[in-house]
Amino acid sequence: MLTGEQLGQAIRAAIKKKGVSQKAVATAFGVKPPSVQDWLNRGVIGKDKLPKLWDYFADVVGPEHWGLREWPAAPLDVREPLEEYVVEPKFFPRVDRRKFSQLSQSQREGIEDWVVEQIERYTEPAHPKSPAGKKKAA
Repeated sequence: MLTGEQLGQAIRAAIKKKGVSQKAVATAFGVKPPSVQDWLNRGVIGKDKLPKLWDYFADVVGPEHWGLREWPAAPLDVREPLEEYVVEPKFFPRVDRRKFSQLSQSQREGIEDWVVEQIERYTEPAHPKSPAGKKKAA
């Protein structure tokens, strides 16, 4: 789950993508516009508002936009930790999360499988009889 400045930037981007004003967001959430401004500037929003935030912008951004692996299956109990839904640290900083979230689940899994294969390939010890192994042994 994104926090702080990153969460504020994600909210700002979702507002822009949805084409709504900060005032409209404030009205939808039953808060005053300065509260929404705080969300944007500081990325501080009550945990009780997160499910509504995700739902409100679900038509324009996916769970990855918020730093989640997937949408929670059931209403989120705000007393429960969010860890099971949180994306691990971003390993590929050049990957645009918004574009990645637009891929289908099978496309994302295919990319993940390919990355795992490449990591395994490049971290396996070289076989002693292979050209790479002979270079290492020499």
